Amino acid sequence: MWQTSWDEIPITNKLKSIKKKITKWYTQPNASRRSETINTRTRIGHTNLTHIHIIKHEEQPLCSQCNEPLSIKHIVLDCPLYVNERNILNQPSTMEEALGEHNTHLIHTFFKSIGIDTKI
Repeated sequence: MWQTSWDEIPITNKLKSIKKKITKWYTQPNASRRSETINTRTRIGHTNLTHIHIIKHEEQPLCSQCNEPLSIKHIVLDCPLYVNERNILNQPSTMEEALGEHNTHLIHTFFKSIGIDTKI
């Protein structure tokens, strides 16, 4: 029943683009609370870095490199500034490849390597 309901949600949903099936997320046995928070926030696409403007009633932030709206998808897949760091995530071409369960142990490492883990 839950899977049927999930299947009806459009693929444009940020979390659905990463997780197609309703199953328990894999979590690392010794992962820190901070790593789990970063994993969760980036997977749903709602981070302090990308959404604080809503609370502050400000304009949406733009990428300093590309002048594109700042989003997790832009950082993880599109921004040329982080092309080398994407090797950590095995050069993903989709959000599912980048932030899916097989990369659980690498997500925090990626954001730390680009210096924004504390802004998530």
